[in-house]
Amino acid sequence: MAAIRFFDPADAEFLKPADVYPDALKERLTAAEVADTSVRLHHGLPGKLQLFEIKLEPGLEISTHAHADDEIVAVVEGELHFGRRVCGPGSSFFIPGNTLYGFRAGPAGCRYLNFRAQADSTYFTKDDIVEARA
Repeated sequence: MAAIRFFDPADAEFLKPADVYPDALKERLTAAEVADTSVRLHHGLPGKLQLFEIKLEPGLEISTHAHADDEIVAVVEGELHFGRRVCGPGSSFFIPGNTLYGFRAGPAGCRYLNFRAQADSTYFTKDDIVEARA
């Protein structure tokens, strides 16, 4: 019988991407994305459901990119700006796999949860997708 696993935020610190992201991913991010982002894993093992939490510093822009798998993002604090659309606390959005997107943290920063059907550390840019289609 499987065991229920709990996440206690008191037992898990936010970490900097410089300390936990693979080098290949860090090389593809902007310096600000590496320095002004914090992450903590709630749940996630290879081939299993994944839930992690991200904190973005005020105004941080996340470059346009895509991931192989679908994901759901739920804003917990602050705002995420998609062009003119502002997503505040309690809002969420679904991003299909291989869909390019990017956003910017609001003036007070942002904290959000990211859920994926399996642990997925893929990261594609527009150039990657165009190259793969050629």
